[in-house]
Amino acid sequence: MSKEKTQKKRLKKISYHLKSLLLLSLSALCIYSVTHEVITYMDIRKKMSEEQAIANQIKTETEALIKQKEMLQDPNYAINYARGKLLISQNGEQIFSLDDSK
Repeated sequence: MSKEKTQKKRLKKISYHLKSLLLLSLSALCIYSVTHEVITYMDIRKKMSEEQAIANQIKTETEALIKQKEMLQDPNYAINYARGKLLISQNGEQIFSLDDSK
């Protein structure tokens, strides 16, 4: 009987160690999975904020272009814009160009 008891104790001990090893392995796998998900989440948030900044910049540029388009549809503004940018003068006018670096 003592041999049987010893074998049963040994089997219980081995079973306990196997269960402990299995639980430890599962715990490590869960921790790895959670850590991986957190890192992925942080990367996605970072990319999302970068893309949001780009979207805001595009929105600002679009609004500025729409405003410029509306202003260029005004004939008086278009004439003054062309005269200023292209240095177009009316008869008898002289154009002076000032250096912008000063």
